[in-house]
Amino acid sequence: MRFAGGVTASLLGKLGTILAEEAGLLAGVEDDIQYIMEELKSMDSFLAVLSSSLDHDKQVKTWMEQVRDLAYDAEDCVDVFRHRLRRPRHQHPLAGGLLHAVRLLRTLKARHSVATDLRNLKLRARDVSERHARYDVGIGPPTGGAICISSSTAASSSGLLRRSAAFLKEVGHRGMDHYKHEIVGQLMEKNDPQLRVISIVGNGGLGKTTLAKMVYQSSAVTGGYFQARAWIEMPRCFKIEPLLRNMIRQFSSRGRDILDILGVDPMKQSFTVFSDDKPFHNYGKMRLLRVLDLQGCKGLRHNHLKNISRLFLLSFLSLRNTSVEELPDSIGDLQNLQTLDIRGTGINKFPGAAVELKKLAYLLAGTKFHFEANRAEFSGIWSYESMRMPTGVGKMKGLRKLGLITVTDSTVLLQIGKLTQLQKLSIDVTVGDVGGAVHIGPEDTRRQEHLVDLLSKLDGCLRSLTILDSGNGNGLGQILNDLRRPPLLLHDIQLVGVLQTLPDWVASLNRIVKITLRFTSLTRDAVRVLANLPALAQLVLGYKSLVECDEQLVFDRKGFKGLKLLHIESVEVSFQEGALPNLEWLKLIGHFGDQSVSGMKHLHSLEEVYLDIGDERLQEKLRKKATKYLKRTNFVVA
Repeated sequence: MRFAGGVTASLLGKLGTILAEEAGLLAGVEDDIQYIMEELKSMDSFLAVLSSSLDHDKQVKTWMEQVRDLAYDAEDCVDVFRHRLRRPRHQHPLAGGLLHAVRLLRTLKARHSVATDLRNLKLRARDVSERHARYDVGIGPPTGGAICISSSTAASSSGLLRRSAAFLKEVGHRGMDHYKHEIVGQLMEKNDPQLRVISIVGNGGLGKTTLAKMVYQSSAVTGGYFQARAWIEMPRCFKIEPLLRNMIRQFSSRGRDILDILGVDPMKQSFTVFSDDKPFHNYGKMRLLRVLDLQGCKGLRHNHLKNISRLFLLSFLSLRNTSVEELPDSIGDLQNLQTLDIRGTGINKFPGAAVELKKLAYLLAGTKFHFEANRAEFSGIWSYESMRMPTGVGKMKGLRKLGLITVTDSTVLLQIGKLTQLQKLSIDVTVGDVGGAVHIGPEDTRRQEHLVDLLSKLDGCLRSLTILDSGNGNGLGQILNDLRRPPLLLHDIQLVGVLQTLPDWVASLNRIVKITLRFTSLTRDAVRVLANLPALAQLVLGYKSLVECDEQLVFDRKGFKGLKLLHIESVEVSFQEGALPNLEWLKLIGHFGDQSVSGMKHLHSLEEVYLDIGDERLQEKLRKKATKYLKRTNFVVA
C-alpha cells in the first residue's frame, strides 16, 4: 500500500515557502506551522519504512490512512491560505509599507480562519502521533501480496507460464471454477509477497479472458484485500491517454476522489461527469476541487464557466467534446492549473489573460484531422479546427504539450520559441488561399521565417511534431528544408500538406517511432528513405501521401525490420517474400482495384488486418485469399 509520501513531501515544501515568504501575515501561528512540519517529517520517515512492505495488520493500515488524510487536509488548508492571502497579480513581494498595511486589513478575516484551521490540524497531528505511540504501531512481517513474473528470473517466469498454460489445456475437463480458485490463491500467496503479475497463456478460444474476468470479480478480490482494482482491455493498437483515463475513472469510482453529481461532498478533490447532457455550475460546494472532468457533457456552454475561478485549486480541467465555444478571461485566475483539455470544442481563441497560467503544462486544443470521403473514388475534402494563440504565450514557461494551434502573428512564433520545455507541438502553418492560387505577402514570409527559427530553437526538447498546411503551395516543404537545426530527437512526426520530397534530415531520425504522412505527394523513393530508419515501428501513408502512378508500392526484404503497424490509404501495394518480418497490424483504407493488393501471405507475423475499402466483394476476396495462408490472423471488416 502506498500512502502519503508524495503528498507530505509536497506539503512540507509549501509550508517552508509560506514560513519564508509570508512571515508578516503569520503572527501567532508560526509555531503551529513549525509543529505540523516536524510531526509530518517524522511521520513521513516512518511511512517510507512501512511502504517497503506490502501488507500490514488492520491497526497499521488505519494509522497510515489517518496520516494520509491529515496530509491531504493540511495541503488543502495551505493552498486555501495561499489563495486567500495572495498578493494582487502585479504587486512585488517587497511592496511598500502602506500597501502591506492595506493587505493586512484586507486579509484579516481570512487569516483568522486559516489560524483556526491550522490549530485544529495541530491537534490532529498530535493525536495521530500519540496514537502511533499508544498502540505501538510498528512493522510486522508481510502477510500477503500479488504474484509477479520477474524478467530477471527466467526460470521462475517460464515455470509460471507453463503452469498458467496447463490451466487452460484442462479447462474443459475440470471446469473454470477450479482454476479461478487456484489463481486467486496465487494472488493471495502469503509466502511470496514480492510477486505482482500472473500471466494466463493459451491459444485463442480457450477462455483466457473469461477466466481472468472470473478472478477479477471474485469475492476475494473485491472484498477489500486490494486497495484498488481496474479492468482494462488492450487493443492491438492503442493510445495511452484513453487507457489511463479509463483506469483513473475506475479507481475514482471506488475511492476517496469521486463526487456524486447529485450530492457533492465539498471536501472531495476529483469530479468526473459521465452524463452527456448535464450542465455543471455548482461551484459553491466544490472549492477544494483539483480535478474536473466534463468530457462529453454536450449541455455545457461557456456561460456555465463564468465562475470557474472559484475553483482556485484546480490542476486538471477537461472540457473536451463539449459545446463550449469560448473561455472566460477568469480562466487566468486558476494559478494551479496544469492540464487544460479543450479538444473537440468550438474554442478557436485562447484568452490573453490566460497566458498568466504559469503552471500550465498541457494545453490540448483543436479537433482531429477529418477527411470526408467519396466512397466510390475515395476523394473528398479534409478539415480540422485549430486554436489561435495570443501574444504573451512566451510567459507560459512550463508548457510541455501545445496544440493544435494556429498563429497569425509572427511575434507569437518568436515567443513560442522561448518555451524550452515544450515536448509536443501541433501547429497549422497555412497561408492565405485565393481562387486556387497561393498569395504570400510580407507577413506570411515573416511567419515562415519565424517558424523556421522556432523549430530550430526547440530542436533539443521536441519529441513530437505535427505540422499542417492546407494550402496549395509548397510552404511546408520550404519550412522543413530551411531548418538550420532540425529536431533530430523526435519520436513522432505528422506532416499534412505538400512536400514533394523529404528533407534530407529525415534520414537521420534515428529515434523516430511513428511517421504519419497525408497529402505530401511524395515519390516512391521517399519510402526507401523511411525503410532505413532503425526505430520506426508505425507508418501511416494517408490519402495522397504518394503521387499517383501505375506502379505498385513494393515492400521487399530490405528495410522496415522493426515495423509493427502499417496503415495505407488508396495505394496499390505488394508484399514480397521476407518483407516486413515483424509486422503485426495492417490497415487498408480507401479505393483499391482487384489486383491492387498482393503478397499478403508473406506477412508471417501478421496478427490483425483491418479493411475499409468500400468494395464488399473485394474485401471478402482479400480475406479468403489471406486466411488460406495466415491461419492465426484476425480480419476486421468495416
